[in-house]
Amino acid sequence: EKCKKLTEFSFLRDNESICDLFLSDVDSLSFIPEMKSIKNLKFWNLKDGDLSYLLNSSTLKTVDFHPDKKSYSHRKDEINKKIGK
Repeated sequence: EKCKKLTEFSFLRDNESICDLFLSDVDSLSFIPEMKSIKNLKFWNLKDGDLSYLLNSSTLKTVDFHPDKKSYSHRKDEINKKIGK
């Protein structure tokens, strides 16, 4: 929340150490499937609204965001149900 002008996080794509990630505003979550250790993701505002990238992560266990926006491709409960196999 301290870096309000930072909304593009693809530089985290190949990160192998981050397990828990909180983002305030984020342009896209397209980088998440390539993060090797990500387990928990929280965010406030997803600008492109595409949550489908999260379904391609092999390590992600929980996702939390607020509010559930109509412009988002999936609801929070749908995402968590699908990734929590």
